Amino acid sequence: AVGSQVVEGFANIGRELPWLTRTLSSISDFLRGYGSAALRMLAAAVGGAVWVLRKDAPKRRFHRLLLRLPLIGRLERGINSGRFARTFSIVTASGVPVLEGLRIAATVMSNLPMREAVEEATRKVREGASIYAALEKSGYFPPMTVHLIASGESSGKLEEMLERAAINQEREIETLISAIMGLVEPVVSLVMGGGVLVIVLSILLPIFNLNQLVGESRLADRRECLSGNLSTGSPVCRVNDCGLPVVWRSGVIPPLHAVFRLRRPVIAHAAKFCAAVAPGRARQSPG
Repeated sequence: AVGSQVVEGFANIGRELPWLTRTLSSISDFLRGYGSAALRMLAAAVGGAVWVLRKDAPKRRFHRLLLRLPLIGRLERGINSGRFARTFSIVTASGVPVLEGLRIAATVMSNLPMREAVEEATRKVREGASIYAALEKSGYFPPMTVHLIASGESSGKLEEMLERAAINQEREIETLISAIMGLVEPVVSLVMGGGVLVIVLSILLPIFNLNQLVGESRLADRRECLSGNLSTGSPVCRVNDCGLPVVWRSGVIPPLHAVFRLRRPVIAHAAKFCAAVAPGRARQSPG
């Protein structure tokens, strides 16, 4: 409400609003006029994206993009590697054959390229390759996980090394998530504070400009009063009972509240400030 009154006040006096106020006013007008339509379009876009990602080809490209992102990629690799190591360790300790354990462990992975890498590793292991070499070739699994799997294969303690790899990945993911949450809180606070600051400045800047305009208008009125160009005739300046210099004609002094109007009407009996620099002339009597 305050912002709309400020905008209306500047429109009445024919002055241009500050750019920050104009921008915020434009955004507000857009949201009032097209906010519901924008929300419907956003909901339709989200629904369309979810429908497209149900297909394997777009889903594969999206998951590959996630793996390339700096922070999200590390989180995606860690989560899927931890799931793989944990599941593979459980099925191996239960006496399930290695090839079957690899196939089962691949099903718990949500990232499609990493799941396909485990399936490809299963085919290579069937052909005689080692597990760690097949997983290392994909480039998706963390080096520590691959190293622990290689150590377990060489020592005959694969399930134990897989358990250690799963614990290591889970701790790393917990640490990473804690760091992300520690960064999110101050960032959210800064964003919210910045938004409030923008809104407050968009309201205060026009008010500051109005105060400046008031001072300029009063100074101009004093000069016009001194030069006699306020209206037709020869207005005479005097000091009223409150000590305020006003313009009066025909012996009629206008009410005090009219002195503080920002935009002076050029009519008879309009209250105007006289020039403070000419006290002698301001005390002349009407002729």
